[in-house]
Amino acid sequence: MIETPEWLRPIINTVYPPNNFIEYERWFYLNYDGDVSEREYLPIFFCAYWVNNNYGQDMEAYARLVYWIDQNISRDKKIFVVSQYDDGTKVNWQNLGIDCLEFNMSKTGENKYPLPLIGQPHPYVFNEEKKYLANFVGNITHPIREHAKTLQGKEGYYISFDRHSPEEYCRIIAQSHFTLCYRGYGLNSFRISEALQYGSTPVYISDKFIEPHNIPFKEYGIKISENKLEFLYPSMLYQKEVGVMNEKMEVGKIIYQEYYTYEGTRNKILNHLKNVV
Repeated sequence: MIETPEWLRPIINTVYPPNNFIEYERWFYLNYDGDVSEREYLPIFFCAYWVNNNYGQDMEAYARLVYWIDQNISRDKKIFVVSQYDDGTKVNWQNLGIDCLEFNMSKTGENKYPLPLIGQPHPYVFNEEKKYLANFVGNITHPIREHAKTLQGKEGYYISFDRHSPEEYCRIIAQSHFTLCYRGYGLNSFRISEALQYGSTPVYISDKFIEPHNIPFKEYGIKISENKLEFLYPSMLYQKEVGVMNEKMEVGKIIYQEYYTYEGTRNKILNHLKNVV
């Protein structure tokens, strides 16, 4: 592991989503057992750093981070980083001449391994019957979410843009056969992991997709592109009738533990590192 100064490993100044008291980047750092390949771990908490510095808009902070990397990382090293930030690391490693593999929750591309967007599990436990076909509770953080307004009032749909308590938000997910996971500012969505935690099949809705851990999303969820939004009503009603939801729900329980928990994701990262150069 490469040693980094504390200012590159700051405490994030917000808790998001609710109950996520330690973001994944910090948790991975605290639970990393040591180098498992020739790639060395560079522990920079990109999410906390960029959020704390005006969400990446502080140019002095940007220059300070890039300068430290430029001056302290040998070009002979192969490194890897873990990034949870919506805009990725914001570092152009190629321009710096650094061979860096990004384990990234929000960006795709060369030398980027796709991670799920995950937080600590919510503490609430529910044992209730399903009462909704599908739900969406959230804000309009991307134009594609405007479509959710067209579903308000439709039979079986719980659609709300009002503030809910974290417990009630989770209860609605647990009561839903499907959870509509519209992308937000970033390509990914915490709702996917929240849906899997509570036994609701995630419906990933975006203009561009991330396939966490390179596992086809269709194995445990439904993927809807922006030009197929008409599927959400009334076609989705058919999914309930043919039993698609029950099949994916059972697979989702396995996927959640193996791929969408902190421990499961760490294990996948370490396994990938053992098999790459």
